[in-house]
Amino acid sequence: MELLKWTRGLNIGVAVIDEQHQYITECINRLHKAIEDENRGAIDASFDEIIDYTVTHFGFEENLQAQAGYEFCTAHRRAHMLFVKRVGVFKQQFDASKDEESIEIGQEVLQMLRRWIINHIQQEEDYSDFVLMRMNERTVGKPKGWMSRLFN
Repeated sequence: MELLKWTRGLNIGVAVIDEQHQYITECINRLHKAIEDENRGAIDASFDEIIDYTVTHFGFEENLQAQAGYEFCTAHRRAHMLFVKRVGVFKQQFDASKDEESIEIGQEVLQMLRRWIINHIQQEEDYSDFVLMRMNERTVGKPKGWMSRLFN
């Protein structure tokens, strides 16, 4: 059974970010399944996937914000760094744990991730309108490249 179900209500309106958030949700659901199965190897693999993909997502998001000139980009980056640090501590605990303990740590991480993804998406709504507006400003009135003219 899925822990999190993606709905349109979670979309912030920036398609690429919405796709990334949906993928992170799928990763969290895989972690949930691994914990239900008490499969330490699958928990470890899911943990690594979430960490790697989330760091990539954060970098993409921060770059998008910087390009748009979002004024709270630095604060957003700090929140990302704190999250990565927090998950890193959990990962270290997991790696050092025994089987029974690792399941408990996995469950704790899972609950934290569940709360985090919802809060993260809600915070994203604060900047999505700004980013979309800036993206539209930069594309309005610009001549199309030769490749796009071929297909229009």
